[in-house]
Amino acid sequence: MNSQPKISVIVPVYKTEGLLDRCVESIVGQTYKNLEIILVDDGSPDNCPAMCDEWAEKDSRIRVIHKENGGVSSARNAALDIATGDYIGFVDSDDWIEPEMYSSLIQKISESGKNIALCSYYAVEISGERYECRCVVDKEVLDKDDYFRFIVLGGDGGYIWNRLYDADILKEVRFDEDIWYSEDLLFNFKTAQKSNGAAVLDKAEYNYVQKRIREQAWIMDDHSFDSMTAFEIMLSYKDIPEDVYDCCLRGYAAAAFTLLSGVLTNEKYFYKYDDIRSAILNFKKRILVQKKYPIKYKGKVLALWLCPGLYNLMIRGIRKARDKKAD
Repeated sequence: MNSQPKISVIVPVYKTEGLLDRCVESIVGQTYKNLEIILVDDGSPDNCPAMCDEWAEKDSRIRVIHKENGGVSSARNAALDIATGDYIGFVDSDDWIEPEMYSSLIQKISESGKNIALCSYYAVEISGERYECRCVVDKEVLDKDDYFRFIVLGGDGGYIWNRLYDADILKEVRFDEDIWYSEDLLFNFKTAQKSNGAAVLDKAEYNYVQKRIREQAWIMDDHSFDSMTAFEIMLSYKDIPEDVYDCCLRGYAAAAFTLLSGVLTNEKYFYKYDDIRSAILNFKKRILVQKKYPIKYKGKVLALWLCPGLYNLMIRGIRKARDKKAD
């Protein structure tokens, strides 16, 4: 019987047939051997379902779930429901991991006594060039409050794939399947609430393939409001450090102002204007007195509160000028 704790590695799979083998090879080739690898075919229309089954035939540690397409959060939740590991990790099917990743992370957990460990990662450009993105922290072991700060203030909170979680803290935590944007940030916020902190490995062990072209224009859709919803949920949590709360509020307001600008020039979503304006003004007092809050946003809050008609005309004028310039 294997004396090592078992790690369940969850891999949502959708339309990545050209990259899936590289991903799975990097997992089965880990120096840490006591793995349960769960490949979740999220209704992929390509050859991925058959590839998952082929991998399961090659390696007895691999389990496959075939399900209707429901999105990445749905796929991860399906795997969490059947995972039997003592620890849980996530890998995206178009990424890959370094051979020592899970050995290093579980060692960090063992040495620190914390129930989450995370590492630095490589960002891989479409060209194939990769560069190291380091976890910048003052100390390698973070208590619960400092881990909250790292998630929200450190710029790394939206990633789950460079982490290893104690399965006990995930028993009552799942991904919100209605939220498509900021879902990983919200998941990490929830797990931080259940945790006793985290250990940090300042070594890149994950290869994250850049999935979006940075210059791509933002197009409003039904899920554009997800980030605002995610921050609303985070702001509802009790007993989080005050500076973390204020940072969440800044994120919430920034998302809300972006959406407000969008709905003012989009007839389809204009009906949401009153709700967004009311949501911002509910926090106006705290925003206005917060010293670190950007002056330009304080000005927007005042204008939206005292002169909403003028604010709306100004935003419409700016958007119209930008559109004309783009043409």
